[in-house]
Amino acid sequence: MSLFMRVIHLGQAVLSGYAAYHSYNAITNLQAYEATSEKLAEWSNEAAKQLAQTRATQTTGALAVRPLLELPYTKQTHY
Repeated sequence: MSLFMRVIHLGQAVLSGYAAYHSYNAITNLQAYEATSEKLAEWSNEAAKQLAQTRATQTTGALAVRPLLELPYTKQTHY
């Protein structure tokens, strides 16, 4: 593999790690405020709508990542 391709792959890995770091922080923050959001959603239709949209976004993200965790090179061979 050429040096150029190695640099490109390293850049992809760094950007992927950076995105994973921010995703982790966002999910942690969402979990910290979930109870408060649910209480607010009981009183506000707009808060309920935004909470539903946030949960839909989280679900979509989880479903998008799941196939990546099941790629053939990650499965272990059992003997």
